[in-house]
Amino acid sequence: MVGIKHFLFLFIIGLNFVPEITFSVPEIENSSSKIQKKLTEDQIKNIDQLLETLTVEQKVGQLLIYGYSGTLNSAKKVITSYQPGGLITFRRNIKSLHQISDWNREIQKAGFHLNDLPVLSMIDQEGGSVIRVNSTPPMPSALALGTVNDLNLTKNIGKATGEFLAVLGFNMNLAPVLDVSDPLKKNFIGNRSYGNNPEQVWLHAQAFSQGLFSAGIIPTAKHYPGHGGVTSDSHKIALIKLYSQKELENHDLVPFINFFKVPLQTAVMVGHIVLPKIDRTNVPAGFSNVLLVELLRKKYQYDGLVITDDLEMLGAAGVGEIGQRAVKAIQAGCDMIMVAWSGTKQKKVFTSLLNAVKNQEISIERLNQSVFRILSAKYKIINNKSLKNKVPSKKIESEFKKLAAIYHEFHRQNFIKAQNESLQEMNKIKFNLLSQKYIVFSAETDFFRNFKKASPQELVNFIQINKNNLNIVRTTLLEKPEYSGVFYVTGSITANFLNTLPSSLKQRIIVVNGFYPGSIGGQSTYRAVLNLNSLNSRSGFWLSQIIFSSKKIAQKSFSENYQ
Repeated sequence: MVGIKHFLFLFIIGLNFVPEITFSVPEIENSSSKIQKKLTEDQIKNIDQLLETLTVEQKVGQLLIYGYSGTLNSAKKVITSYQPGGLITFRRNIKSLHQISDWNREIQKAGFHLNDLPVLSMIDQEGGSVIRVNSTPPMPSALALGTVNDLNLTKNIGKATGEFLAVLGFNMNLAPVLDVSDPLKKNFIGNRSYGNNPEQVWLHAQAFSQGLFSAGIIPTAKHYPGHGGVTSDSHKIALIKLYSQKELENHDLVPFINFFKVPLQTAVMVGHIVLPKIDRTNVPAGFSNVLLVELLRKKYQYDGLVITDDLEMLGAAGVGEIGQRAVKAIQAGCDMIMVAWSGTKQKKVFTSLLNAVKNQEISIERLNQSVFRILSAKYKIINNKSLKNKVPSKKIESEFKKLAAIYHEFHRQNFIKAQNESLQEMNKIKFNLLSQKYIVFSAETDFFRNFKKASPQELVNFIQINKNNLNIVRTTLLEKPEYSGVFYVTGSITANFLNTLPSSLKQRIIVVNGFYPGSIGGQSTYRAVLNLNSLNSRSGFWLSQIIFSSKKIAQKSFSENYQ
């Protein structure tokens, strides 16, 4: 048998890792001939030949997306033990930008050493409430991008994010989120969705994905078939949505169906949601042949990767123990299985899949089908030498600064839009300004530091809050009637607390909402609410400018003076 390296050599000839692609946003090329940038006959032949060189154990390994604990040795152990097709990185693995960049290079070396294949190095860098790599300012949320509604800006955010991730050694982002969700209603998705308009969601998801792909990052659409609008968390329970197929196709599936036509190499993550009116077996989507084969593959003609959400989530528990879940997911049509946390469960999944192949519960044809798709995705990155080469510190720092500048520009525009939309409410605070005292309540000290920079020092005070001391807001405002409050909402805990306050206290509070509007009920009862839909501590400075200058910040002066 010809060696695997021979086929890799064939792969490399004539292959450009990141071709220059010009897109017209929001126009889409609908030609089926361009879907997924289809491979040529020669490329397909090369991948088929490569497939033949892999052992059954290596093929089963390619089906796996595994996490690892907080050390490089643990990552290498996972690679050595299972030769997984993908490795997912969480915050627990990231100590610094330089460290994770070096680790990712070492991980790729380990993968190439075993089977001459790159590892799909994955991360959840959505923006908003789901960020694994921190930046200053933070990456904007999808909801903020959808609210500002500038597709070119969304594409630039995707490109900058992709270039930054590529420098850190990643080649796949588990984003964007295509769930359609009403931001004005309380829901689980929160600020992770681009909004409640299916057309707008897919256009922004497309633009963001184009930006990622132009930087060499494979985008991942999630969570098929759409669990926007639900209030429960699939990490804790299986979600149930009583939609018919027609209802789903007219709303939740609109972004996905359009996204499948985008001429990019993509992946789709399947959510743990049950649709009993579509599949009467009542299994979550990742185990549903109806949703994955009959609809996704056949009707919607999607030919990219299909990956599960983490099978350790309780939303998948009703299907069986972890090994059974993995086997049933592959049988139903998934290509890759995610087990992100437990080493014991990772071993069980590998063993269960291998036994299922040997016992013909999963046919070799079915196994090869998924591995072919995985190798096709890796074909795009297999000759990228930078996967293994250490990146100079100056390069990482340069990309970080460029990223920060683009994010900062977006946050400025986002604040202006929020201010304009809330101008009537903001006018309520413009009375007796110089004698009014303020207490800033925030979990983030940077928010207060920024607020203080633009305010008279003697008129402001600060109390840092956390989930254990939130009642201090209530007691402080009751004890100090001469003060008004500025409350920075950073997530569900702080938002939920605000909803418990009496209206007499709400009338004295200016809310800067970095989460999503639906998380705070009765917004008209507050002194003012600025819905930013995304966290940015610099908003403290801009708000203070409004309060203590007693005038609206215009677009021109804002751009020139409020850096």
